Amino acid sequence: MIVESGNDYLIQVKGNQDKLLTLIKQEALAQKPTDSHESRHKNRGRLEHRRVQLYKAPPHWQQTYVGIACFLVLRRWGLRKRQNL
Repeated sequence: MIVESGNDYLIQVKGNQDKLLTLIKQEALAQKPTDSHESRHKNRGRLEHRRVQLYKAPPHWQQTYVGIACFLVLRRWGLRKRQNL
């Protein structure tokens, strides 16, 4: 329905979706991102780093994930009052 109406969608993939998460991690290692952004923020005693990378979805993913064109990988790390996050 979303694809048929010409709209886009964004889905968060977590550890409880083992197969899809593994597939995304493998594909992210196999290709270079088409775009990326990195930010650092200091807030309430915390220093946070975030890196977002955009990747093209391989054409064969269309068979299972209709309408998928790309995927993002977000990595976050930092320090909280001298402790790693």
